[in-house]
Amino acid sequence: FILFLFLSFFKEKIFIVWSKFAKIYLPIAAILIFITPDSTGSIFLDLDKEMATWFLAAIFLISSLGIIIYKSFKKQ
Repeated sequence: FILFLFLSFFKEKIFIVWSKFAKIYLPIAAILIFITPDSTGSIFLDLDKEMATWFLAAIFLISSLGIIIYKSFKKQ
């Protein structure tokens, strides 16, 4: 929602590029979260569904902002 609100201030072409990225990324992220185990039981790598969700959400946010900033400066 925050990214959509942020994107409303930019041109339509930037939104189209971002939406193409989101259409590819979100199903892949959902599959990765689905196949991640509930708990690993390991001290060294504690990657469960919750951590995978937070990690993939952070990657999505950083990538989205990178695409928006790159495309907005490229247009100028």
